[in-house]
Amino acid sequence: MLQTPIGRPGIPARRLPAVPDVPPSRPAVPDRRRPVSEHAPRSTGQPSSHPLPVAGSLRREAPQRGPTGRRGPRRRRAHRPAGGLSRTLALVLVPLLILLTWRCAAPRPDVPGPPAADSRPAGGLGSVLGARAALAGPDGSSGSGVLDSGTAAALPAPRPDAVLQAVVERTIDPRNGTAAVFVRHLRTGASAGLREDMLFPSASLAKVPILVEVYRQLATGVLRQDETILITAGSITDGAGVLQARVGERLRVSELLRLSVSVSDNVAARLLLQRAGGVEAVNRTMVNLGLSQTRLYADDRPNTTSAAEMASLLAWMATWTPTSPTGRPASSRASGGTAALPARPLPDALAALLALPQNQAWLAQGVPASVPVAHKSGQLPNVRHDAGIVYAPNNPYVVVVLTDDLAHQGDAEDTIMTLSRRVFEHFSRR
Repeated sequence: MLQTPIGRPGIPARRLPAVPDVPPSRPAVPDRRRPVSEHAPRSTGQPSSHPLPVAGSLRREAPQRGPTGRRGPRRRRAHRPAGGLSRTLALVLVPLLILLTWRCAAPRPDVPGPPAADSRPAGGLGSVLGARAALAGPDGSSGSGVLDSGTAAALPAPRPDAVLQAVVERTIDPRNGTAAVFVRHLRTGASAGLREDMLFPSASLAKVPILVEVYRQLATGVLRQDETILITAGSITDGAGVLQARVGERLRVSELLRLSVSVSDNVAARLLLQRAGGVEAVNRTMVNLGLSQTRLYADDRPNTTSAAEMASLLAWMATWTPTSPTGRPASSRASGGTAALPARPLPDALAALLALPQNQAWLAQGVPASVPVAHKSGQLPNVRHDAGIVYAPNNPYVVVVLTDDLAHQGDAEDTIMTLSRRVFEHFSRR
């Protein structure tokens, strides 16, 4: 009995088309599908041992169809655990993050690298007041305790003086090169500046930080005044001085100090620098004093400073008195443990060395001969500097003048003398 397909009541059953057989004489159509790579294991429901999925195993298999043309039941894809890629990245990235964290937390060296070679524009007197925090603390101190080899008196912080500022601007000739000025009264703090933060080649003013470091080591007992130093061929340099022809001789430290100031002897200053530990020791002391622009270099780069930083160094020097190796002050102190502001350079202080007569004394020529001036001048072609402490009666002050790119060097020297005279007259009327 012929069976008919079962359908819904009242609806005739749908007939399925018959599938014709392929004639035996017709060749079978070859399978053109891309064969699975022999290296790619077929899905067996087990995780692959290969660290990364193989390309062949990522291909989706064609769905199986039943005799009715419908898709059969889907195979459940086996769960693939995370491959070795994430583990490899973790092994690489974790040590790298640890290294970066350690480098960021590592302390910086004490001595910073050289400052930028460009000159900063004048930031006004207000920028100087904030930049001198290491030399003049919140209470106006001039750096007492910054070095462990001496003491310094408390000084009032710099404050702008409009009248003094007008004196400075009226004196400097803007047509003759570039000039920077900074003036500071040590008792009142009255100050004025012109391009005081601009970077200049220091010329022979570089001897000032060298002398500071030598005096620091003298106070701590590392150096002695009677110690002798041999003049070698490697210490000979050109420029000012009288020691170029004295190779093989020995000179005392005290004699080298005197020659470094009185005739600005470059060989004497170089011998002292080498004995004190080189430019690294000097720059480290400048960092401890809060100075970031006053730097010495052992290569061909010019030594640098600024008018504001040289004025700060001189203000500190005016009140700093070295202590003996036992820690006691070498000179008498005022009551309360604070050094009194002297009326003239103390005999054992660095300021007394700078008060020696010098060949170029433009600041000293602008004040009466009876007024002591502890200063250091410097000159190069088209460069004229002078920086010093003027011990005017009841009005000690610091004045620094730096010039560069001069068209008329003699005019610049006259300008320094004129400014020195006008500043002296200004403070004398107060």
